[in-house]
Amino acid sequence: MRLITEADNLAMGLISPIDLSDEKKLETLGRLDQFRQWPSLDEKRYCLVCGKIISGKQLQVIGGMRGTGPLRIICPTPGCPSIPMD
Repeated sequence: MRLITEADNLAMGLISPIDLSDEKKLETLGRLDQFRQWPSLDEKRYCLVCGKIISGKQLQVIGGMRGTGPLRIICPTPGCPSIPMD
C-alpha cells in the first residue's frame, strides 16, 4: 500500500513536466515503465487511480534534477498520484 499525502500531490503539481521530443519521450517511457511496453506514444493505458484513459503522448515526465527527485512518469490528470505500476 502506498501513502500519498496532500503535500506530495501539491509538490507533483509544482514540478513542471520536461519538454521532450516524441522520440526521446518514447525512449524514456520504455526505460522508466518496467511494467508495460510502449511501441508508440499513441498507445493508450487506463489509469487505475483516476480512471482516465491516457496515451503515451499525454503522460508527463518530471524530475531528474537536483531538488526534483528522480526522473519519473506521472499521469497528466491534475492531482492524480499514480505511478507506472498503476
